[in-house]
Amino acid sequence: MEAQPCTVLDPSGDLRLSTDAQDFVVSSKVMCLASPFWQAMFDPQGPWAKQSLGILTLPEDDPNALSIILRIAHLKFSDLPDAIVIYQDLLQLAVLCDKYDTVQLVRPWIFKWRATLQAQAEGCCPKGGEGYEGYETWLFIAWTFGDEAVFRKISRSLVLTSTVTTVNGKKWLVNAQGVLVGDPMPLESVDAIIKARSERISALLQTCYKLVDQYESTTLTAPGNTTICTRGQSPCDSLVYGCLIKGLQSLKLFPKRAQVSEVELSVTALADKLRSLKCFTYPERYEPHSRCGFTLAFADQIMTIINQKEPSGVLEAHLAHIDEQNK
Repeated sequence: MEAQPCTVLDPSGDLRLSTDAQDFVVSSKVMCLASPFWQAMFDPQGPWAKQSLGILTLPEDDPNALSIILRIAHLKFSDLPDAIVIYQDLLQLAVLCDKYDTVQLVRPWIFKWRATLQAQAEGCCPKGGEGYEGYETWLFIAWTFGDEAVFRKISRSLVLTSTVTTVNGKKWLVNAQGVLVGDPMPLESVDAIIKARSERISALLQTCYKLVDQYESTTLTAPGNTTICTRGQSPCDSLVYGCLIKGLQSLKLFPKRAQVSEVELSVTALADKLRSLKCFTYPERYEPHSRCGFTLAFADQIMTIINQKEPSGVLEAHLAHIDEQNK
């Protein structure tokens, strides 16, 4: 079997790191200085050092990302890339920085390396979102490198524009283009985003059914002199109620009142469909009824739900981690 390429970062190195595609000869002392994770692992008195033969196999590590971290640790700055232009390379760098606790090591370069890709990602904006469509795993990059503003932006965008699917018993987010949002994602972020999405869907449904209840109370059960119509005309209420019911039926939200788990649309898609419901007004003749329809008040309530900052899918644990990464 032909030997795979080997990069010697320290000619006097006492440790060989082996990925699936690339080997590296490094100094264990340098590794200990570069990361507390490696310091604990390669401590001369530690269990690994006593049992190993100086070779560490890392089959899951991306060789390009590992090469960048190791070159910085061994002061090979002239061998570093001027930019990272492939998204997966940046994502894998974040994965290894999180795994080996080397964020501080790469921090002087990360802003420059991510600038081009970030501008590209921010320009990919789904309707109702805030960019990063197709780059949803940038949430992990922001979480790793301590970018709270971007973390909040992507999380909120996913709350508003994503849907949810279940694969082999596990819930996954699906972006606005119908593409599954895969790993890596920050700890608990998917569950938090799904929960925040459910809460907003619930708020939209409650807005619908509260309105239904109001009109049912006047058109079906209340005395004839009880109306919502600003002119006191019960036929106006009946017309508005009929329009509302017909519209909700077209969205399969009535007569059976939908549960959150039954709504397959995203928050913004459901909001758009609710805002598009038509409501005819009672013939005016001598008294105007333009304010009797539900559409204006409905639209205002829906916009309030969409624009509210919380729930956003951002947990205190996420913010604490981001704060720690910035120290």
